[in-house]
Amino acid sequence: MMTPVPFIFEQLMTFVQAEYDVPDGEKPYFLYGSRKEMNNKLTAYAASPTTLKQKRFPLVGLFLELDEVHSLSGEVRVQDALMLIAAKSEPEWFVDKRYEERFVPELYPIYEVLVKYLRGSGLVIVEGDIRKIDQPYNGSDGDDQGFSLANILGEFTDGILLNFDFIVPSHC
Repeated sequence: MMTPVPFIFEQLMTFVQAEYDVPDGEKPYFLYGSRKEMNNKLTAYAASPTTLKQKRFPLVGLFLELDEVHSLSGEVRVQDALMLIAAKSEPEWFVDKRYEERFVPELYPIYEVLVKYLRGSGLVIVEGDIRKIDQPYNGSDGDDQGFSLANILGEFTDGILLNFDFIVPSHC
């Protein structure tokens, strides 16, 4: 029986969560879905009791606009997968403060552990490069393609987008 791609990434994230270690830091929360669904879940969590409200960030998200090609051998190929690593931010911070407070101590360590397991877990095989895009946008204006963390997360965040191609081996 085929394992859905999001379930494979949930398993991969257990390795990331186990290894990610920042003193007094929260383990990354994993969420997957369409951009709208992720926004709806995070909005609902923000309005919920403290447990869910606290648990939202740092966030690792997998966007499910995945184009899966299933081979006869059982492999699944996915091109242009998009993931997000995000942390809450402050609206008054300038970009240098964002890098000092969020990117260097929080987002980059999560990125490094995530890439380690994307490349070495055997759950997925990354083909080629992983494209990394820092987004110190404060959830405001997004990039040239109109992609904004605010449109997805609905609040002030800084983040890293990852774009890559991968294969799910037939044994998964």
